[in-house]
Amino acid sequence: MADSSDAVQDAPPSEQVSRDDTTVTPATEESNDAETIEAGEQASVTSVPSDDTEVKKQEACSVMFEKIVDYVEGELTDTTANYELLKDLNVAATNEYSQMTSLAAKTNEEMAELRQKYEALQTNFSKIDDLTVAVEKLKAAAKQVDEYSKSLETKFRTLDRR
Repeated sequence: MADSSDAVQDAPPSEQVSRDDTTVTPATEESNDAETIEAGEQASVTSVPSDDTEVKKQEACSVMFEKIVDYVEGELTDTTANYELLKDLNVAATNEYSQMTSLAAKTNEEMAELRQKYEALQTNFSKIDDLTVAVEKLKAAAKQVDEYSKSLETKFRTLDRR
């Protein structure tokens, strides 16, 4: 049995071969209908592909389509898994930011409370500062009194020795 590619090679160059490899017809435009039919009958090569070849082509196509389906399913599965991971990450980030927000709010409340306490104690701080200044002045005055008493004592001793 001749292969369809052999039929194409045996055909003269003025003939066109159809894509399904079943017929070969002349490509002359000047010929009338009768000549076309007659030339078509003479040059027509009906090549019936063997059943094995057709089956092999169909099997190859089936395998190819199955592999394409597997590939597309794999891509979709990966994409779905990526979106699920992103969703989980977004939920985790949302929870983390929510915790940080509540912590920041709590910190702000505590800072406001501390600020109020500081303002309430501010009058006491100024009194403490005033007391510190007064104590320093008292220390200085006590030192002067001590020095003066020492000088008086030395004078008294000198007068007493005489």
